[in-house]
Amino acid sequence: MELTEFITGHREDLLFYAATFTRTDEAAEDLVQDTSLRLCEVWDSFNGDSERLTWAKRIMLNLYTDDLRSRLDIEFSSIDDVAEDALACEDDFYDEGFSDETTGAFARLSRREKEVLLLSDVESRTSSEIAEDLDLSKATVKSYLKSARRKMRNALVNV
Repeated sequence: MELTEFITGHREDLLFYAATFTRTDEAAEDLVQDTSLRLCEVWDSFNGDSERLTWAKRIMLNLYTDDLRSRLDIEFSSIDDVAEDALACEDDFYDEGFSDETTGAFARLSRREKEVLLLSDVESRTSSEIAEDLDLSKATVKSYLKSARRKMRNALVNV
């Protein structure tokens, strides 16, 4: 697959993923653009250990992390710190017109349960992809997902 074909075919996926980290559509567009430029530089170094889209999203996450570090002049100890920043944007979730019960149930999930639930059920990512991106085992991802779905179901069963 050629780079231009890849970027064109996955632009919406990349924009959606970028929006999970950024607060505005403009920032998401900028992040996709930066990722596209980086992909131009490293396209031939893809080794096939994962899907190309997963690889591109990892590049995007690294670019976002690097930019955040430089703007805030801080050091992150792990990917968890970046995920925490992304989840700080939960206001977007609450503004989407979900019921108070749904947003309350979501708010009570742990940070990791929220991440896994959103990546799985909103982005339609596989357990393997989520495990790779969050540096977790596949079994751990499945455990978080099962727990998050159970908590959401239990919270909403009598609504």
